[in-house]
Amino acid sequence: MKLKLIVFFAFFLSLFSSCFLYAQDSLKLLNGRILDVSIQEVDEHAIHFIETYKGKATYRQRHTSTIFSYREQFKPEVIVYEYNPEIGNIYQIDEMKDYILGERHAEKYYNSSPVTFISIATGATAGYFLAQGDLAFVAFPLVFSSILIIPGAKVKQNPYNEKYMKNNAYFEGYKRVAKSKKFFNGLKFSGLSMLASFGVFKLID
Repeated sequence: MKLKLIVFFAFFLSLFSSCFLYAQDSLKLLNGRILDVSIQEVDEHAIHFIETYKGKATYRQRHTSTIFSYREQFKPEVIVYEYNPEIGNIYQIDEMKDYILGERHAEKYYNSSPVTFISIATGATAGYFLAQGDLAFVAFPLVFSSILIIPGAKVKQNPYNEKYMKNNAYFEGYKRVAKSKKFFNGLKFSGLSMLASFGVFKLID
């Protein structure tokens, strides 16, 4: 009986300790991401933390210029972002919250499927001309993706963003992430399609 009690309390103590060791604190970054971490130290210039990914704990640090706020477990949120146009912080704190929300919504909801289809089709065409010896098409994916983002990205009204449709900070945050997704999707799929098309046409040539 005593042995069972000892084992039980040892297990409970281990579980209790691990919960505190890897307490779920969080960092809210200016790029819209929220990291679940265990904060170790906060100083004037950086936040030092442990981040666990796939069971592997890694010690990291981030400069406060990339962070909007942090929250330690059981404590209120601490905002480190400061309005300062001279260093590029052009939004007030409440506006920055809306900007970050726009980034998060774009990351979650922006649909770049039309870009994917267009990229595949144009990439396949570029691969054909490349296989014919036109080396100018080597740079096609980069040029195509750069042209693709010139119009920017539209913010469509949906239930999740209905009240932000006249909010400039929200729009700018949304468009920044949507534009980035548009560019990298165009680059990836046009490049892969071009290489595949080039290989096929070379084989049947």
